[in-house]
Amino acid sequence: MSVKNYFLQVPYLCKTPNAARWSRSIELQWDDELSNKDSVFARNEDDINNPANRLETAFGFFGESDIKGYCYNLGKLILFSYNKNKYGEDNTVEIEKLWADLASRELLYPEVSAVMSVETALATDAWDG
Repeated sequence: MSVKNYFLQVPYLCKTPNAARWSRSIELQWDDELSNKDSVFARNEDDINNPANRLETAFGFFGESDIKGYCYNLGKLILFSYNKNKYGEDNTVEIEKLWADLASRELLYPEVSAVMSVETALATDAWDG
């Protein structure tokens, strides 16, 4: 499954009220970022020091807290892995911490790993698909 599809499934995986609306909102943001280099959702200067900024609007919904936290951290692993592969960012320590935490809990969330496994997230090198 693609990175985009993972993020679109997160509201459903977290059993979020109005999951379809949240998913569509994420899709609109995603598409705007890719089609418009000046989009407010595109990577900016602040994101270099705090890459997780880009995930805030995708995880602004309410849902089951344990799975939401797991999905959020999986999203961070995807983002940090992508930034390392695409921009050469030195975030190995953060990636290793996220990987260790997520890998130890992956079996608790089979519905999430069916959509995006920890290993697939770790290997992310494409943000657009």
